[in-house]
Amino acid sequence: MPLARLFVTTLAALVILAAPLRAAVDGGEASIERVSFTARSDGRGYVVRLHADGRIGAYSLERPSPDALELVVFRARLASGLRRDAATGPVRSYRVVPNDDGVRFTFALTSGASALQVQAYPDRDSDDLLLALTTGPTPTPVAAVRGGAGGGAGGAGSAAGQEHWRLDCVVIDAGHGGHDVGATYHGVREKDVALGIARRLGGYIQD
Repeated sequence: MPLARLFVTTLAALVILAAPLRAAVDGGEASIERVSFTARSDGRGYVVRLHADGRIGAYSLERPSPDALELVVFRARLASGLRRDAATGPVRSYRVVPNDDGVRFTFALTSGASALQVQAYPDRDSDDLLLALTTGPTPTPVAAVRGGAGGGAGGAGSAAGQEHWRLDCVVIDAGHGGHDVGATYHGVREKDVALGIARRLGGYIQD
């Protein structure tokens, strides 16, 4: 009998805890207010921006054919005054269709866009979702810059990769210090561990 009562009590507590969490998730629907197109400053393609008034939590990008893209933004809706900029660059035209799961964007690409590299990712400085349409070669990986597979350090591709991966400064923040010791366990202080890791990492980068 006590075991049954414990089970019922635990189940009731889980229901109570889950209720506000579910309400918070349901209230996170983003609204798409505008679709815009911008040429990249380096001349290597365009960026399609989906302007949103809230963080977009889930999306999928598919390329059903070389001349078509399908971007689905889940748990989103279209604003009543949606602004649709004219298609430009490698995008010949596009359609915006809302459905039960969110909003589907279908982009028709121009002929010769089969080599186009596509990537969707959230903007760092806003709630917008970006769709990068990149032309030209892929940047050389770090392994190739260091003389790994794909060419020696003196090759043309490697030189381009070195320029792409050039860094002016690397900042390592240990996270704790001074009076902020962080967690302690058996006499070990978090700030000492974090500082040791930061110093060792700095030495690796210098080497």
